[in-house]
Amino acid sequence: MQIRLPGSRILIFGVKHFFCGNVVFYIVFINFERVAAMTVT
Repeated sequence: MQIRLPGSRILIFGVKHFFCGNVVFYIVFINFERVAAMTVT
């Protein structure tokens, strides 16, 4: 039973890290698009 705990913990950590990374990338991408639109205009 205890052997499954570290695996699920690593899995949850990986999902959280992946999700946070995607959110940061998404925000940076949106800001980059806004700056690009402002520069083009």
